[in-house]
Amino acid sequence: MNLPPPPSRCARWKPDVRPRPERRDAGRNPIKRGIVVLLLLLLTATMEPAPVAAAEDAAPSDRQTEEGSSGLIADTETRHVLTSGGRELEYVARAGTLTIPEAGEEGARGRMFYVAYTTEAAAAERPITFVFNGGPGAAAAYLHLGAMGPRRIEFGEGGRIAPDPGPLVDNDETWLTFTDLVFIDPIGTGYSRSIGPEDEKREQTSKSDASAFWETEKDLDTLGAFIRLYLSRNERWLSPTVLAGESYGGFRVAALADRLHSDFGISVEGIVMISPALELGLLSSDRFRLLPWITRVPSFAAAAHHHGRAGPKHGGEADRQPFLEEVERFTIRDLLPGLAEGRSLAESERSALLGRLAGFVGLPPELVVRHEGKLSLETFAGRLLRDESRIVSLYDASISYPAPHGDRYRDPRLSRISAAIVAGFNHYVRADLGIETDLPYEILNRRVNQGWQWRDGSSRSGPPGATDNLENAFKQNDDLRALLVHGLYDLVTPYYASTYLLNQLDLPPALRERIAVRRYEGGHMFYSRDGSRRAFRDDGMRLYGELKRGDR
Repeated sequence: MNLPPPPSRCARWKPDVRPRPERRDAGRNPIKRGIVVLLLLLLTATMEPAPVAAAEDAAPSDRQTEEGSSGLIADTETRHVLTSGGRELEYVARAGTLTIPEAGEEGARGRMFYVAYTTEAAAAERPITFVFNGGPGAAAAYLHLGAMGPRRIEFGEGGRIAPDPGPLVDNDETWLTFTDLVFIDPIGTGYSRSIGPEDEKREQTSKSDASAFWETEKDLDTLGAFIRLYLSRNERWLSPTVLAGESYGGFRVAALADRLHSDFGISVEGIVMISPALELGLLSSDRFRLLPWITRVPSFAAAAHHHGRAGPKHGGEADRQPFLEEVERFTIRDLLPGLAEGRSLAESERSALLGRLAGFVGLPPELVVRHEGKLSLETFAGRLLRDESRIVSLYDASISYPAPHGDRYRDPRLSRISAAIVAGFNHYVRADLGIETDLPYEILNRRVNQGWQWRDGSSRSGPPGATDNLENAFKQNDDLRALLVHGLYDLVTPYYASTYLLNQLDLPPALRERIAVRRYEGGHMFYSRDGSRRAFRDDGMRLYGELKRGDR
């Protein structure tokens, strides 16, 4: 199949599409039901099913087919020029798969799809960043085409998605200007699939995928094996290594920063945690577990302030910051102990406490009292603008939509972003990267999320968490730097959960200062806003400027 030439907006695009066989020198040129339900919310947020890419029409003799095919994707290499800020950056894009070692008793292997961007700069000195998303069940295309890659989809005002977002545009905020990038799709997402021990050319069923790869510890081992293999195949062991992950990908980043050092001999110099879910227990809605109800309150208040339902009436950033600081003090110093006292709290004190909470989050006091101060995400999102017959998005509560008919809460935010990104990605990999396949690109795979087996690799019991790993990583590596970022209006992984966890770290001040924390306008995918994406890039550039070079 002959690919069409790239659009003229790719300045001086140099076609150089050729197969790259997978060889040594190729790289040169629930725990509880509540946790399962909550993590499904991270993936779907009680939304309409997200669309997946349909296979293009083609004769089976000419193209691979999804069922019964090998699922093999020939590696490709293309050369491009990015024009940004009046400057040109030449880079090479390599797309393909790596087959990772055995990952379970069945002897199954995984064929993991990736897209890597490199420049001609000295590889030993230039950082290399491995990027993945979360879910579990989300592919890397969100960060790839939304924030960090050299090409991106175009967002509308306030981070909204237009009905027809159009072709990709050059990304002025790409991180490729200061680091090479490798976007990885975990098994079951994107084009990544498992392959059976009896026949490496036959795809396994989703059940086999689940038994071999869809589990917390095996997932981390699989990603670690991929990173080790990529560094070896591409002779990048001397490059400063950075990990970046979004949502559950933030969990993966924190856990891998520890595990790569101890189990794979890979020293990580930097980690970027984007809207991270570091402790799954903080995202539950267990009525007897108080902290999850507490940590979401500041994000509720930020959204209420944005919509003029709480705090100073003029809504500027200058008066929002002291308002949120007041809310944070209230939640940890007053609300938490008040909820802990429960029915033993005097009625007058209880009424005053819940009244203050109602004022901060912009909801009717009687509603807050009825819920005993424990407000679910859907309750807040469905009731904040009820008098306007609108709901706010869990993924970005500054954005509202007409309320659906009936009482069921439905949030279209994620499905709209997913549809725009998957359409852009399917066109991009074919037209610009030279990929030919009929496999569907699984940008959000619900089977992965629903089939995930939760395990905690630490000695503690309970829901999985990676904060211990984050602490260990800093204690093991004096040179480690971190950037932890959140959107203010993200209700799915609220920013104050990370604030709380960082305050619990047993680290000396000198190490704590190496964790930069930033909050941006926007929600879970704050990078859909131009200003927040620029600020994120600038904060990332500062992090990379502090990385240690040379001796490893």
